[in-house]
Amino acid sequence: RLQRSTERLAAGDFSERVATDEGAKEIRGLAASFNTMAERVAGLLEQQRAFAGDASHQLRTPLTALRLQLERAGDMIDTDPELARERIEAAREETERLQRLVEDLLLVSRLESRTMPMDRHEVDVASVVRQSLAEMAPRAETAGITLTSAVTEGPLRLGDAGRLGQAVDNLVVNALKFTPRGGEVEVTAGHDGAAWVITVRDTGIGIPADEVGNLFSKFFRASNAEHGDVPGTGLGLAIVQAIVEVHHGTVQVASTENEGTTFTIRLPD
Repeated sequence: RLQRSTERLAAGDFSERVATDEGAKEIRGLAASFNTMAERVAGLLEQQRAFAGDASHQLRTPLTALRLQLERAGDMIDTDPELARERIEAAREETERLQRLVEDLLLVSRLESRTMPMDRHEVDVASVVRQSLAEMAPRAETAGITLTSAVTEGPLRLGDAGRLGQAVDNLVVNALKFTPRGGEVEVTAGHDGAAWVITVRDTGIGIPADEVGNLFSKFFRASNAEHGDVPGTGLGLAIVQAIVEVHHGTVQVASTENEGTTFTIRLPD
C-alpha cells in the first residue's frame, strides 16, 4: 500500500495518505513519515498556486496602466508633444514601480523557499541597526518626523548583515510612511541575555484590530492605508518576516488604531 501510495503521489495525487496503525513499528513509522511528506508537498503546492494567482493579479494593474500611458502618448506625439512627454514620464515611473514589484516578488519567493544565498558570518547587530538609522534619518527629516533610537552593544551573531539591515530598513520605512508629520518613530536594539531584540515603534495611524493578523500576508494592505492612499506593494512586511525566519527568529506586531504600531524582532542566540 505504501508503494502504491508513493506512485500515486509521484503522479500528482497530493491527497494520498496511508494508515499509520498497521504493521510492524518500522512500517508504522515509515507510514507516518510518508503522510508528513505528503502534507508538506501539498502545502507547498498550494502556496505556489496562491503565489502565482496573487502575482498575476498584482502585475496586471501596473501593466495595464503602462499600456494606457504609452497608447495616449502615441496618440499625442504629433498634436501635443509636451503632454506626450508627460505621458511617457508617467509610463517610466510605472515601469520603475513594476520593476520594484517584480524584484520584491522574486525576493520573497526565494526567501520562503530557502533558495536565497545567505552571506552568513558573525554580525554586529548593533552596527547594522545604526547604519539603517543613519540611512533613514534624511527621509525622516524630510517627512517632518522625529527619529529617535536607543541601541546598546551585544554579542556578535551569525547571520547575513545585508538581509538583516534590509529587514530593519523595511520596518523603519513602513513606520515613516504611516506616521503623520510631527509624529515620532523610535528604534531600539539590544541583547536581553538570550536574544537580540529590535523594536520599531511609531505614533502613526495604527492598524484596525481585525486586520493585524493579516499584516505579514503577501500583498495585504490595511484598509486605512488604502483609504489614505499610502503607496506600497504589500510585500515589505512579508520580506521582513521571511528574512527573520531564515535567521531562526520571530517578528511580532502590536497596534492600536490612531495611536501607533510597534514591531518587535527577536533573534535568539
